[in-house]
Amino acid sequence: MIALLPAAGLSRRMGTQKLLLPFGDGTVLEAVIGNLRAAGLTPILCVLSEATLRGLRPLAEDVTVLINPAPERGQASSLAIGLDTLPDGEREPFCLMLGDLPLARPEDMAQLRLAFQRRPDGYTALAPYREGRFGHPIFMEGLWRGRLRAAAGDRGGRGILEAHKGEVLTVEGEDGFFDDLDTPEDYRRVCRPQV
Repeated sequence: MIALLPAAGLSRRMGTQKLLLPFGDGTVLEAVIGNLRAAGLTPILCVLSEATLRGLRPLAEDVTVLINPAPERGQASSLAIGLDTLPDGEREPFCLMLGDLPLARPEDMAQLRLAFQRRPDGYTALAPYREGRFGHPIFMEGLWRGRLRAAAGDRGGRGILEAHKGEVLTVEGEDGFFDDLDTPEDYRRVCRPQV
């Protein structure tokens, strides 16, 4: 299943590009890509800024890099670029992941994918959900491509998920689906076991 990874944010709250911060044997972004790959979520469409791309080592062949020329427009602009590049076919499902969740383990993502494949009739998406907040990855039927195009700013697709919540099968999910890195404190907390 194809994975869409909008990762062109400016990391203003972090004070430096968070996706290039050290994590494990590489960077935060490389860890997320490796976890997607290990979960069988490939190929990967990765939307980056030019500056982030310049700071990365070359990525594997299963990663297609798309450039957001105006990342200051917010996460929704990266999401739109990725949605425009998804293969044709409104019926093809896809996985939506964020680049700052390096603790989302491959085995847990694979379990979510399996739950999505086995979801009851009437549900068109599956998402981790905890304390009023959606986590990632989120698995979606192709019809969500059109819906997500209405996203704006840095909220991404959250409002759209809420608007169609009756179609979203929610599961509590693991901590790694919610442990995103927005501030230096987040990075120190998440990386404590890693460094």
